[in-house]
Amino acid sequence: MLIEFKVKNFKSFRDEQTLSMIAHSDQTLIDENTALVSGFKRRLLKSSVVYGANASGKSNLIQALAFVKDFVSSSATSPQDKINVSPFRCNPIHVTEPTEFTIDFVTEDTRYEYGFSVKDNRITSETLIAYPKGLPQKWFERFDTLESKASIEFGTLLKGEKERLTDLTPPNVLFLSIARNYNKQLRPVYRWFRKYLRIIDARLDAGYYYTAEQSIKNSDFREMVVSFLKFADLGISDFIVDQEETTSTVGKLPTEIQPAAEQFYKALESSGLNRLPNYSIRFKHWIEDNPETVFEFEEESLGTQRLFTLVGPWIDSLQNGYTLIVDELDSSLHPLLIIELLHAFHNPNLNTSNAQLIFNAHDVSLLDEADLLRRDQIWFVEKDNQGATQLYSLLDYKTRKEDLLARRYLRGRFGAVPIIGDVELVKRVSEDDEE
Repeated sequence: MLIEFKVKNFKSFRDEQTLSMIAHSDQTLIDENTALVSGFKRRLLKSSVVYGANASGKSNLIQALAFVKDFVSSSATSPQDKINVSPFRCNPIHVTEPTEFTIDFVTEDTRYEYGFSVKDNRITSETLIAYPKGLPQKWFERFDTLESKASIEFGTLLKGEKERLTDLTPPNVLFLSIARNYNKQLRPVYRWFRKYLRIIDARLDAGYYYTAEQSIKNSDFREMVVSFLKFADLGISDFIVDQEETTSTVGKLPTEIQPAAEQFYKALESSGLNRLPNYSIRFKHWIEDNPETVFEFEEESLGTQRLFTLVGPWIDSLQNGYTLIVDELDSSLHPLLIIELLHAFHNPNLNTSNAQLIFNAHDVSLLDEADLLRRDQIWFVEKDNQGATQLYSLLDYKTRKEDLLARRYLRGRFGAVPIIGDVELVKRVSEDDEE
């Protein structure tokens, strides 16, 4: 489970900002919305939502997490001359400073704190601290010497292959990515980034591929997808997955997801696969006079397409205890579906592996839904007058349990709303609830 994520000098994040999944002492929904995990003494949240105006930095937070995941997963297998990271650009001073990331998490009953910084297409620092039995152990620390290979100091409690790997680590590749095949102690750390941290952006992406593939491989998984599509009241009674082998990287995939799928297919090709699976989806609709009506994926509404790309990762996360990060979860989805999804992650009978869901949204109705969110699960982002994003919690504000949080948020009581100007509609929203 994710404990905390810190980011500094990345896109709109100028100063260090922290997203924390550590539960506050409040006992509200303590058994449903929080979990105790072996390896960490405090309760962790099962979900969090981030609100903010357009262009305030919500997606940048998720992109920062995505960069860390992708860089850890692929920097050794697909090293790039240019590290694709974007520092804060509104002040030229920060363009020349390192971009920094730190991520604190628990996996396989052990807490780890891993961080690295990037500048001028080099890794300028990289550190891993492990907490077996709750006690900190620095396993390695990397320094930038401006040479052609890394300079790394190892802790005495990190065993296995390590010294020789320093010579194999170029300045633009993470040591963790290099060492994961050679050092057993480091494999759980790498595995968490590669497998347990799941990120879905706002586009129709390779989640389409994943849901289709798993539906072919696992009949029980497929039945769960069908059940969820029926539950969502889309008029869908079943779906058909057509598969063919192709040497094309994107084949007949829907146009909307081809850019995201392209990278996925290239990774498969680099693994030595010459013929790649290609899926097309058709949905069966139950209609009274024609119960076998079939529509292609592209003929369905954006909401149906979005739901299909999400349902596979949702099911997988709940079953396996993944940390699922979703950009614009409420895009094209009805609020009741989002509420039911959150209830699924909060339900200890369904979420038996302590999966987490972190997402951003604009749908403020979630704030006033009874027995849905604790105050420590609600976060905001807002840009200051220098273009820098500030990330903060609802806990920073005094609220009462009976407060209508949605109305207070729209009135600007918590910040993180657009300054639209003298628009009559905005004035009415504010005047209707004057205290």
